[in-house]
Amino acid sequence: MNQTSLAVSPSRAVVGALWMVLAGIAFSLLNVITQWLTMKLAFPSASAAFWQYGFAFLFSLPFLKRLGLAAMRTRYPWRHLARVVLAALGVEAWVAGLATVPIWQAIALVMTSPFFIILGARLFLGERVGPARWAATAAGFTGAMIILQPWSDGFGWAALLPVLSALLWGASSLITKSLTGIEQPETITVWLLVLLTPINGGLALAAGFAVPTGATLACSCWRGC
Repeated sequence: MNQTSLAVSPSRAVVGALWMVLAGIAFSLLNVITQWLTMKLAFPSASAAFWQYGFAFLFSLPFLKRLGLAAMRTRYPWRHLARVVLAALGVEAWVAGLATVPIWQAIALVMTSPFFIILGARLFLGERVGPARWAATAAGFTGAMIILQPWSDGFGWAALLPVLSALLWGASSLITKSLTGIEQPETITVWLLVLLTPINGGLALAAGFAVPTGATLACSCWRGC
C-alpha cells in the first residue's frame, strides 16, 4: 500500500504541475490577445472585460446547474458581494492597463499583489509575517517601483492601473481567505460566477457598451474559453 501511494503521489504532482504550466501559458496568450484587442483594435476595455467573462460564464453553466442556486445560501452576503465587486474592478483596471501600457510593464507591476496581500493579512487577518517575508516582499515592491519610475518625466498615470488591479485583487483575495473558514468552497465559487458577469456588464454600460464583430468577436470568444 505504501509503495502504491508513493508511486501515485509523484505522478499526481507531475500532472498538477503540468496543468499549472499550461494555465500559465494560457494566461500569457490571453494577456497578449487582450492587449492586441484593446490597444491595436481600440476595442473598449470595459466591454472587453465583460465579453471575456460573459463567454466564460456560458461554459460555467453546467457547473452552476449541477450545484444549483441553493449553493448561494449564506449568512455573509455582503462579504461575498464586496469580494466580487473588488475582483470585477480589478479586472477592469487590469484590462484598461493592458490597453495603455506595454505588456511587460503591466505584468511586472501586477506582481506587486503579494505586497498588498501580505500587508492586508497582517493588518486585517492578524497573520504573523516574519522578517524574511517582509524583506522579500519589500524587495519585490521596490523592484516594481524601479520599473514604474514615478519620478521620471515619461511617467504616466495610466501606468498605475496594473498596480491598482493588484491592490483590488489583493483585497478580494483577503476576503476570500476570510470566507474559506466559514463557507463551503462551492458557495464561494458560485457567488463569483453568478455576480462577476452582471457587475462587469454594468461597468461596460457605464463606460459605453460595445459589441464585438469580426476579429474582435473571435478574440473575445477565445478569451472567454
